[in-house]
Amino acid sequence: AREGLDVEIRPATTPAGELPDPVVELREGRAQFAGGALVPARLARVVAAGLGALVLVLASMYWWRRRPRGAAVALAVLVVAGAGLLETRFREQRASERRFELLERLGALRSRLESVIANNLSLTNGLAAFVAANPDLSQEEFAAYARNVLAREPSLRNLAAAPDLVVRYVYPYKGNEAVLGLDYRANPAQREAAERVLQTGDLVVAGPVELVQGGMALIGRAPVYIDTPGRPRVTWGLVSAPIDVHKVLQQAGLEASLPDGLRIAIRGKDGMGERGEVFHGDAAVFGAADAVTLPVHIGGGSWQLAAVPGDEDLRTRYGVWVIRLFALVLLGLVLIALRASARARVREREYAVALERQANFDPLTGLPSRTLFRQQLESAIARSGRTGARHALLFIDLDEFKSVNDNLGHDAGDQLLIEVGRRICGCVRASDTVARLSGDEFTVILYDIVAQESISRVAEAIVEAMGRAFRIGEHEVFCGASVGVAVYPDDAGSADALVIKADQAMYAVKRSGRNGWFFYTREMQEKSERRHRLYNELVAALDNGRIVAHLQPIVSVQTGRIVSCEALARWQREDGSWVSPGEFVPVAEESGLINRVDFVVMQTAIDAVRAINEQLGTGIGLSANVSPRIFAAQNQQIQRWMDTVKAAARELRLTVEITERLLFDDAAEAHKALNELAVSGIGISIDDFGTGNASLIHLTRFPVGIIKIDRSFTRAI
Repeated sequence: AREGLDVEIRPATTPAGELPDPVVELREGRAQFAGGALVPARLARVVAAGLGALVLVLASMYWWRRRPRGAAVALAVLVVAGAGLLETRFREQRASERRFELLERLGALRSRLESVIANNLSLTNGLAAFVAANPDLSQEEFAAYARNVLAREPSLRNLAAAPDLVVRYVYPYKGNEAVLGLDYRANPAQREAAERVLQTGDLVVAGPVELVQGGMALIGRAPVYIDTPGRPRVTWGLVSAPIDVHKVLQQAGLEASLPDGLRIAIRGKDGMGERGEVFHGDAAVFGAADAVTLPVHIGGGSWQLAAVPGDEDLRTRYGVWVIRLFALVLLGLVLIALRASARARVREREYAVALERQANFDPLTGLPSRTLFRQQLESAIARSGRTGARHALLFIDLDEFKSVNDNLGHDAGDQLLIEVGRRICGCVRASDTVARLSGDEFTVILYDIVAQESISRVAEAIVEAMGRAFRIGEHEVFCGASVGVAVYPDDAGSADALVIKADQAMYAVKRSGRNGWFFYTREMQEKSERRHRLYNELVAALDNGRIVAHLQPIVSVQTGRIVSCEALARWQREDGSWVSPGEFVPVAEESGLINRVDFVVMQTAIDAVRAINEQLGTGIGLSANVSPRIFAAQNQQIQRWMDTVKAAARELRLTVEITERLLFDDAAEAHKALNELAVSGIGISIDDFGTGNASLIHLTRFPVGIIKIDRSFTRAI
């Protein structure tokens, strides 16, 4: 850019297995092409000036005796021309150095700005992970977590969580009351950024925006997905963290007084890069001819940081006068300037190489990042089209990494990730690719696979290496790994599909007990598709009233009369076929739809039994199952269920059936709710007692009135 040239770098075509050398093109409007060689116009000007100087020297030598005045004029013209050329070069050189100094200063500012924002976003990501792990958390749990986060980062104004894009959680509450109930879809200022979070699945930084509770802030938003093994992820909503703009800029050093008339501006509101609005500094900075611009990566978007140097400095002014006074040292000064120019160009090239490495390699482990991994995988697949080679992709996910972060801190987690990367590299060939995708996810590309057994050996070696103890400081840490394997072209025909297949195989390992490895099978895909299809049908069935309650009579063995009935969930499709509860209930449990199913069955069964009693004049009671998930649901959801069963208990003898699993959960909300039901006259029954690990001592924890012994114990009586 200092030389007035446009630079284009593109990858060259190279033989398989070799890294391409960059091909650089320098273009200038006045450049001349001769036989394929590029002749810069600046070189032509130098040659012309050199020829002119040579002519003047020869003329002065020729005229030295014959025409001394002419020789003096020639030497004067030569000195003046040399001084003019040197002065011009000196001015250009100083401008280049100032631009490079400005580039270094901007790089430092950008690094601090990205670091400050990344720290805030990591806390936002942590909040998203916490909510994903506890989707039905209470306000108190949210406040406790948020309080710890805000204590670590003073630039965060508050933390909020919005299930279904409606803010239901906020901390601190005081001063942020106005944000509760905010529907992002109904807020024009925040709707686009919020929807972009869910569409891209990336963390997005919006703003600066005017908050509904007052003030201006950046808003870091992260999507929250609920991942259930073997099921597609469910979108819970998003979490947001308003970040004080002035504190962020202050921490990055952008609000301090700028030296030498330096002007700095930032654009890219809502992470839109050069398309975004200017929100700091003068917008005219971006239009200046000598502006230096750098991208600032924030979450799933970017800003542009630009600066222009101030007025001419004293060094340039004094240098020009020195050049004019000592024109006879023109040649020496030119040599020094050329040497400094070459040094500056080398530093610029080194800086460009560093930027490229930062973009393609993980800064923590030094392994290829997601971008470079994707390029390597697509390149391998492209080569396979010509050579027919087979490649294997291993998708590796650590099993107990979160507990390391939670108990030993993120620094220990970082050290663990570094050691994991080293161990994985020790299990593969030097020609293979080991990459870190994100968090505790790693991938391995095994090139040119001949035998299936070689893949098995590598996968087994990785699992064995991950199973050995890690030494982190003074602690000994154990962290297994789940490895999924997919082979190209056996399992998939594209990079995207191959990653999906390997990921499915990895999750199959997770479901089967972790710390192992599986090859991808067609059965995994069919099972995933079948469960996804059943989930969609179940949602539609709930919306269309296809889930109904069937009443199974409970008969007294003493009188032979029907004394009560049990409500059972049944699903009949529109074509008349029935879906087995053993098929759809586990899907409902995993996806969180079980609470809706239980509520529909409870409500319809209550209405049916009430009608039977009114018609026949009987006092038949009702027993209904309830999933333990209801006791971990949001306060509004469990309160709605509690109100329903309490109201029914005034007219019916009502019994709520819980499973053994609830006996082991240390859930204060469940204990409180069941005691409240018992006080209201509602019976508590343990269903399928004896099939788990429960003992009679566990019954003392809850107001249990009925035990339903599992049929496996009564079948042989």
